[in-house]
Amino acid sequence: MALVAQHLVAESGGGWALTQEGRTRALKKFKSRQAAIQYINGHNSGAIKVYIHDSSGRVESVSVGPVVVAEK
Repeated sequence: MALVAQHLVAESGGGWALTQEGRTRALKKFKSRQAAIQYINGHNSGAIKVYIHDSSGRVESVSVGPVVVAEK
């Protein structure tokens, strides 16, 4: 799922969050934040590729298992 793979970032306290661009794209596609979250959480049960942006701006891609995107 490209939307998730390209727009997830690791949170400092652990877990994952959608980037601002990812949230914007999700809202444009699904018209509501909750619909986007439900879609994302329902379609990422397999491993997906996530691009992690660290504090120095480097990007590292890793495959991870299920990711749950919670509303903040």
